[in-house]
Amino acid sequence: MTAAPEMPEVPENIAPYVRAIGIDKTVELLLEFGGASLYFGKNPTMRSRVVALIGAEAVKAMEAGLGSFGERVPLANRWIANYLAAQSVPTQEIARRLRTTNVTVRNYLRGRSAPGRLNAPKQLNLDI
Repeated sequence: MTAAPEMPEVPENIAPYVRAIGIDKTVELLLEFGGASLYFGKNPTMRSRVVALIGAEAVKAMEAGLGSFGERVPLANRWIANYLAAQSVPTQEIARRLRTTNVTVRNYLRGRSAPGRLNAPKQLNLDI
């Protein structure tokens, strides 16, 4: 049995979320709303899907940390995959949560870019 990977460093675009609501709620938020534009208001209502997911106090903390403007939530799939792997979540489960393949998740965990792009040259060799 292999050891669980170490906890990944939080990327700069995710750090404000982690500072405001903590790492676990950040992962929940990214998995549910990653890629979408969200508005973090000063007085969130219970009708909000964000409030239902992370709670009103967390939304208020997000507004204090990010401001009450429309914010596009980052995807951060590579970081989430590494975080979940550090929590000993199986690769197949990580793939289901990220809505991607287990091959992509394994490549994320190995530090590779994407399947089929590992050794793809950026420019053709022009030497004759």
